[in-house]
Amino acid sequence: MKFCTSCGKQNDDQAAFCTGCGQRFSSDSSSPSAQQQEQPWTSGQSTQPTNLMFTTEREPGAHQHMLTDVSLKDASGKVLLVARKQSLLHENYNLVNAQEQVVGYISSKRHLTNISLNVENDTHSVQQIIKVSTEHRRGIPPNCWVEDTSGNKQLSIVYTNSFLGFFAAKVPDGSKLFEASLNSEAGGIRAELDALSHRAYSINLFDTGFSAIMLLSILVALYSAG
Repeated sequence: MKFCTSCGKQNDDQAAFCTGCGQRFSSDSSSPSAQQQEQPWTSGQSTQPTNLMFTTEREPGAHQHMLTDVSLKDASGKVLLVARKQSLLHENYNLVNAQEQVVGYISSKRHLTNISLNVENDTHSVQQIIKVSTEHRRGIPPNCWVEDTSGNKQLSIVYTNSFLGFFAAKVPDGSKLFEASLNSEAGGIRAELDALSHRAYSINLFDTGFSAIMLLSILVALYSAG
């Protein structure tokens, strides 16, 4: 058996992804040294890009007529994580895995110039903070960035085509962690509008040490702001 360094869940030795949080295991992740290298945001970390593909979109939640929840799926369409909105009155979410187990939370606070979303583990300990600017014009994507619990900026979201495409740039070297593009496989204006309304994206993950929980949480932040 092996343990996930992101959420601590025990997994079978053959597991490619953690059943608790969706993080990918390296090929030799059963060893302690490999587990340490898989830790996201480790200072000086050097990971080998493997370009993993995911999809994400808004879906109906408890209120079937409203797109309140956000899912993250692997390339085969298997659900890895879902951010389930707790209430229509605020932007707080439970993060659940494919086994319907709660593996984390997102709690939101609105400030004068931005919205901050605390990404918490299953014991409500804050791991990272996502901030989205509230000072932007309609139709213009808001500034979005991630900080650690000390307020140090970890990454920024860079838009390549408004809400149609963006990528996460690591601070300070600017290297890409993941890239997102609108997922409108059917083609045509109608398909693109439908994909945009659901915020259906294809995600190309370049850094395999990046947490699936953080990936989903960033998308939730952008959905909440847009």
